[in-house]
Amino acid sequence: MRIRSKKMLTEGEMRTLVQASKDYPRHYTWTRTLLWLGLRPSELVAIRCADVDIENRILKICGSARIQDRFLEIPGCLLKDFYSETRGKKPEDFLFYGRDGKVHKRTIQKLFQKLKSQTGIEITSPIIRKTIAVRMDSYGVPIKEIGSYLGCKTLRAIYKLTGKSAKTTPQKLFSIEKIIDLET
Repeated sequence: MRIRSKKMLTEGEMRTLVQASKDYPRHYTWTRTLLWLGLRPSELVAIRCADVDIENRILKICGSARIQDRFLEIPGCLLKDFYSETRGKKPEDFLFYGRDGKVHKRTIQKLFQKLKSQTGIEITSPIIRKTIAVRMDSYGVPIKEIGSYLGCKTLRAIYKLTGKSAKTTPQKLFSIEKIIDLET
């Protein structure tokens, strides 16, 4: 049985993680992209240059057979990084390159381990995604929009991320007897 972490990142911890990755420009870009957009490592490494629309500030995250593609607004702080990563590359090239063409998910996991050893802050993709989901929820973003932003397949997954109960309390919306009167 997997033990799920209830931990979330504070704003201070997020800043510390970003600062710790500043010495390596690629790590800095990856860390900020993961923290701002809540991507899974597999989504980050799969981004191709054609998925980045700098002019309109849109990033396309390609879904799988069961998950639709989603489009995220590129935060202004990442535009310069995305522009420099796409410059001189073909549309079919991976945005972040590695030895075999693209960066591997394991490389991102190693980055998380390195950041933990430098800062003492536990960082994983689920912790980042939970942090984003809970913060969005606290700002009043509807649950379905949170799920769409993070690429969740089901409402249950979104509720699990936010820590909310999916059970709703029954509400009396109207009295059918007042709307339809068949007693006359």
